[in-house]
Amino acid sequence: MIEKIALLERTSKGDANRLDRNQNYLNSKLHLFPFSLPDEIHASQVGRYHRDSGNISTRHTYIDLYGTAPFRLSQWIPSNIEIFAEKMLGPEIENVRGLLLQNTLYPLFTTFGHATLSLTSDAAPIRDQIITMPKRIIGESGETHLCVQCLREDINDHETAFIHLSHQIPGVTVCWKHGTRLVSSCPFCGCPFEPRADLVLAPWEPCAACNHYLLDAAFYSPPTRATEQEWEFATFAYDLLQGANKPLDVNTLTQMYAIKIGEKHLSRGTTIDRAALFAALEEHFSSEFLNEVDSAYRTGRSQNWLRCCSKSGFFDAPISRHLLLASFLFGSSHEFMKAADYVLEHPRVPSNGESADPVTFSQESYATKKQTEATDVYRHQDQQVADSPPKQKIAAFIRENPRAETAELWKRFHGAMKQLHKPGADGAAWLAALQEAASPGEAEKTNQSDVVSGDDLSWAQKFATAALAFYSSSGIPVKVSRTRLMRKAGWTLQNLPNSDQFPLARKQLESLSESNWHYYARRILWAKLTVGTRATSASSVIIPSGIEHHRGLVLYKFFSAVPNHRKLRDGTISEILSEHNVEKDWEGPTPAQEFYTPGRNYVRRQVVEITPLTQPFAR
Repeated sequence: MIEKIALLERTSKGDANRLDRNQNYLNSKLHLFPFSLPDEIHASQVGRYHRDSGNISTRHTYIDLYGTAPFRLSQWIPSNIEIFAEKMLGPEIENVRGLLLQNTLYPLFTTFGHATLSLTSDAAPIRDQIITMPKRIIGESGETHLCVQCLREDINDHETAFIHLSHQIPGVTVCWKHGTRLVSSCPFCGCPFEPRADLVLAPWEPCAACNHYLLDAAFYSPPTRATEQEWEFATFAYDLLQGANKPLDVNTLTQMYAIKIGEKHLSRGTTIDRAALFAALEEHFSSEFLNEVDSAYRTGRSQNWLRCCSKSGFFDAPISRHLLLASFLFGSSHEFMKAADYVLEHPRVPSNGESADPVTFSQESYATKKQTEATDVYRHQDQQVADSPPKQKIAAFIRENPRAETAELWKRFHGAMKQLHKPGADGAAWLAALQEAASPGEAEKTNQSDVVSGDDLSWAQKFATAALAFYSSSGIPVKVSRTRLMRKAGWTLQNLPNSDQFPLARKQLESLSESNWHYYARRILWAKLTVGTRATSASSVIIPSGIEHHRGLVLYKFFSAVPNHRKLRDGTISEILSEHNVEKDWEGPTPAQEFYTPGRNYVRRQVVEITPLTQPFAR
């Protein structure tokens, strides 16, 4: 019993000593502190402290600075930053203010998120304010980007490399200073710079996987394939980060957007022409860049992409989308802040009965809008059928398909056509007049072909851009069909483009869709490069590809020369297919070979009759 009591006393004393040591860590000041460098992120400060302190592990560095186990430091506003501020020399409040403004992306939150931090004596504790503050990247996160040229210049200018804050702005893919593409993983082995929850040490230490040093000139030279739009966007984001010094609320920003959209003739009164604005954004930045920057655009979820222009959807959009829109509308951070000052000096107060939201969206597609406004006949007819849902559906379909025949109307709208042709109803006469008004004469057909030619070229380009996004993606391949291309390009009509009105677009659509075997080839290549060196057999590649086994086995043998360790990036699969002369209409490596077909196309195999032997087997 006495031994147990002594053991408990020793245990209690040990726990107390550990608590005292942790408390000393929290209360001690930093005397070996690397002061902030220009455009340096907070995670870089901690990385340089770890290198200079001589700690044997990053865990010791986290305990020195935060009194806790390692955690992720690459968020907008890292956790426990107020504990770090307490350890710096000087007043804690001023230290917190300096860290937020100089070493985090907090200034962008003050601009687009109306984030505020009260540092007065009667305010809530700093830790409580930071915990409730939005501080994570929406959509894209988990990567630290570096510019190799900046790292080399920093060694010459500051005698040390460091991680730049402006390179971590969401959506920025190139260096604003050099125009070179940013890298987030080792260019040789692909190991990410940022561990799951630890320090990023790539600027100072060799790769933990392949042991190559990023700054070795003989090992790596940065690519310079940045487009003008990418460089322009990176410069805008950098300048805005440096000059953002005032919080802007939702009312101010939505009014700024509405004024500028109106000046670019992309609205009708207070209504934003969503299709026209979205098309202008795609033309300015290109679909390839938007695919790389915005995850919603990349996955085809762009229906509510522009809700950031309205008060109701302002906070639903990530900061990167606000930066894209602001860069497109204002061009420079100077013009952006100039517009903000104007709106703050001339606030718009809604009158009685008027919506408080300065902008609304057009619910019509661009193509439907053009056809709706083509003639005054349709406006008059819309007023006549406002109380008749069957007539509304048929009138809308005929507007979109002026050459639709009566048989097709019966096929699509059987119930509505029955109501129109009931005894005593005037539906038949109304339908005949509507079809006659919709059918153009010979002179009008000639004029229409001249008007539509510009749209034909535009849609052909949109279909090509959509196909490029599908075929160059490094994600799991999907079957590129005509329907999927039209949906991706924003074609809102139910039918295919009319070959008379859109000959180029229709031809483009036909040529860009792929055969089944071309799709199977993309799937097997994706699975092979994804599984990589972990592949132990053909089945280990065929199963994740989702292809029927026998077809997958033929393709696996056909692409056997492709190395498993080849890096899967955007465009890699298209490059391999081009190397093997595989076109979009490919019929497979063995076109004459028959394969088992599951589903509705299954055909029962014929039973082969076996002739019995006349003589039994000899024993």
